[in-house]
Amino acid sequence: MKLKHLLFILVFLTIVFVGVKMFRSDNNHSATPTLSVHQVQFYDDGSFIEAINKSAENFNAPSYKITGAVVNHHLLASYIIADVFNKMAVQNPKTIIIIGPNHYEKGNFNVLTSRFAWGTKYGVVEPDEDIVNDLISKNLARVDEETLPNDHATSDLLPFIKFYMPQVKVVQLLVSKKFTISEAEALSGELSIYAKEGVIVVASTDFSHYLTAGQANIKDEETLRIIDNFDYNTLFSFNSDHVDSPGSLAVLLMTMQKIGKTNQEILNHANSATINPNFDSFTTSYFSIFYH
Repeated sequence: MKLKHLLFILVFLTIVFVGVKMFRSDNNHSATPTLSVHQVQFYDDGSFIEAINKSAENFNAPSYKITGAVVNHHLLASYIIADVFNKMAVQNPKTIIIIGPNHYEKGNFNVLTSRFAWGTKYGVVEPDEDIVNDLISKNLARVDEETLPNDHATSDLLPFIKFYMPQVKVVQLLVSKKFTISEAEALSGELSIYAKEGVIVVASTDFSHYLTAGQANIKDEETLRIIDNFDYNTLFSFNSDHVDSPGSLAVLLMTMQKIGKTNQEILNHANSATINPNFDSFTTSYFSIFYH
């Protein structure tokens, strides 16, 4: 009896071992490789929740299909960021391409990107690998997995994107101050191929910096005229008095021109001094704009 029992146990364990091995083999064959993940470093839970609630209270869905957008990345004005992505979520985009400034001029190329996924409080945001790989293969961007996690220009937006659009993928592009008009033309030419139904191009940029609110308003009026006229020569001559990333803004505008989506709606124009009076002599201004 003991020998029979032992044989039965050995046969049973063999069957279980073979079954588990086959199951793992089948799953490994069908599974995609696991993406590496950066954790979003720039996030404030209090301002995030406040912004989400404010957006819910004042929500009005756009009556058109959004193809491009301008949004700030300064979290002091989180309510503007929430408003943009809450409205964008209505059309359930497949991919959002975010272009922002390389604030610290790190890396060895004028446009930096990431192949990593990004962890947020609300889950992981995956990259659109097809678009990222295409831009890399055409030498329009290079991967830099050290610079992007330490710059808030694009990663600031990811918790909002994940909260409102859990399935959306992203492409993050950091643009250097050395970025030229001809480089903007080349990059926008490629992005215009993707800026179709299901893909939205976003310029993540703040506007006037370090001036009084009154001075900033004058600069903002000048910047808005340049945007309306698609005046790239003047735009590229601007510094942080007007906008922190002329290159990001230019790529968005050029892309919208190429796909014939230049109708504009200004959603918000604000200044840090109106949000917090302590910033009156050291302000940052913001626009949020939709293109359709």
